[in-house]
Formats: sequence, structure tokens, C-alpha cells
Amino acid sequence: MVLPGEMNVRSETVQKARQLLSTFRKKNEQRFKFEYIIGEGSHGFTTRFKARIMEVDESGPPLSVPKIERFVMKRSILAHEEHLIQREIDVLGALQDSEHIQQLYWIKGEPRASYISYVKGPSLLTHWVENGTLLDMIQDRLPEWNGPLPNRLLWGVFFCLVRMLVAMAWDGEERPPRDSSGQPLPETGRVHGDFQSGNILIGDFDPDEHSLFPGLVLFDFGSSNELSDGKPPSTASKTNIFNAGRVMIELIGGTVKCSGKMKIDTEAGEETIQSYARDLDGLNSVYKVPTAIANRQKQKLANLDPDLRSLIARCLANDIKKRPNLEDLYDEVERNVEEKQQKDYAGKASHKNESNGGVRNVAKELMVLQDIKSSLSALQINK
Repeated sequence: MVLPGEMNVRSETVQKARQLLSTFRKKNEQRFKFEYIIGEGSHGFTTRFKARIMEVDESGPPLSVPKIERFVMKRSILAHEEHLIQREIDVLGALQDSEHIQQLYWIKGEPRASYISYVKGPSLLTHWVENGTLLDMIQDRLPEWNGPLPNRLLWGVFFCLVRMLVAMAWDGEERPPRDSSGQPLPETGRVHGDFQSGNILIGDFDPDEHSLFPGLVLFDFGSSNELSDGKPPSTASKTNIFNAGRVMIELIGGTVKCSGKMKIDTEAGEETIQSYARDLDGLNSVYKVPTAIANRQKQKLANLDPDLRSLIARCLANDIKKRPNLEDLYDEVERNVEEKQQKDYAGKASHKNESNGGVRNVAKELMVLQDIKSSLSALQINK
């Protein structure tokens, strides 16, 4: 029997998947069902499962209602690499208080999350997130988008990224915490190790903080670590900040291959810094892109909020001391998310899409996979 997805992975991965499914059959596992092999990495492979959960309907007579959930299982390919899966489980376990970090999945009947009692070796179990990754959006959906992204959408995405960094710096906290005297608590010194658009999942809309665009979720902590060797913990957060800036550059268009001098606005006035955000001032000629693409990028940059441009440039400053600290970055992005409205972008090409409805429509078009867009009508987010 051919396993769904096996044609896209190596034979060693298929063998491991078959061994896993054989274990489930021997135990007559009824709680969940294998769906397909998602993919493989340098030391692990992932599969998707469907679980049928019986829940009590509290709105009417007492009866059990079936609910379908999906989860992802990540296993090591080689036995000597199991510790990498376990480390990822441990890191995620410490960060579970943040909605912007991938959530561990708990199988009913097991004593703890991310655990199957009869399966040898660690299994990383996480909730399935529907809409692919930011990289999928950048590579597959953005090229067909006719026009610049709304600035309010970019600010919202940036805030999701910053909250991921806060979660890593303060073990799952959603905002920078302070002690009883009002001083910031020490940071953990944790770096993600592979913070990039391919490791950021696009989640769902919700009626609260993500009524205009889906929330984002960071995953793949297999390369994460805590900086040592006498480096201050803020070095870690400023490293993560650089990579968040890289993701923003990709969304707007461009890369961080080249640095250059950039004039930016700060509270103290105009300043010139060396930054890898140089592409926010126009694509470098070394890319040798067609004229049509270069002109399209010029239109995007003309539309870009100058406050957002300056902040991304600071995040990508060559000199780590020029990058904002994480608490200040959080405050600045949050303020712009809360205060900026459609009227602030009068005259911009994206002006018609800067309203609440406009941002929401663009987010549905670009961030939600086509086959589940119809389900959005059931969400009460039209406020």
C-alpha cells in the first residue's frame, strides 16, 4: 500500500512512517487516524493525523457531539537524533502561554501533551494550522497580487512577529513583563536559530485580536538555543529582531543580501545608518531584475509607510547597538497597530484597502488557502 505523500520523501522516511503505522495497528489505535506524510527535514519527518473527539454539547440536552481535530506528528529519522526532537518538545513546552508559538497537541487518554505512551522515542505533536506558511504566501500568492500590501496589514504582521520574539525572550509571555518595581524582567537569551518565513504558519481569524487578518504562529525550534559565552541576553533578542526584519523585507519585496547607508527618522531626528534594509530604497542593480519587476517594486516602496520603513531599517542595522531593544520595539509596533487608520494613508496607492474591510479582504485573498475560504463566512468577524 502506497502511503499518501511518500513520493515526496526519501525511502528512509517512508520506512520510518511505515514502522510507526505498524505500531499503531498492533495497538489497535482508535483515537486517531493517519492521513499523509507532510514532508521531511535534515533530522525529522512530519505526518498529519485526524482525531475524532467527542465533546459534550452544553447548549442543549446532555449528549456527546463528534468533533474532528487534526494534528502533526514529528519524529526523528535516525535514533541518535531523537534528542533534537525532545529538545524541541521542551522548548515549546516552555513557550505555550503565547498564541503566536506553535501549540503542543494532547491526545485524549495520555498523561501529558506531545506523548504517546506505547511509541518508543519522543514524538512532537502539535496542532495543525490550516493556511500554510508565510513563505508559501510570498512565493505562490504575492506574485499574482496586483498592488502593494496595505500598510495596516504589514503593521499587523509585524506585531505578530514581535510577539513571537517576546515569547522567546520571556518564556511564552505575550508582552514584555515587569517586576513589582516596574523594571523589565531579565530575558532568557533564547534565539530561534531558523527564524524565517518558511517557519511561520498562517493561522485563523478570530473575533478579537485577529479580526482583520489571521494570526501567525512560529514553529520549528529544532535549532533553538540560549546564547552564552558571556553575551548579554539582549544579544539574542536583537538577533531575533534582525530576522523578523528580514521577514518584513520579504513581504514588502527584496532581500537582505546587500547593506547600504539609509537615512531614517528617529525620535532624535534624521539619522544615517548602515542597514540590510537597503532594498526599501529601491532594488539594487546587482539583482538584474526585469524592468517591469523593478517598476512594480518602486510602486510598493512609494506606498510604504515611512515610519514602517525606518523601523525595519533599524531592525536590520549592521551595528547591533543600532537595533531597537525588544521592549521598545514592542511598544512602537503596538502603538502603530492601534493608532494608524485609513485616513493616515490618504494619497497612497493602497488607500482603498487600508480600511478595516479592505485589510480583511486582502488578508482573505492572500493569507487564506482557497479551499477553506468558504468557511470564513461562519466566523463572526464582520465588526
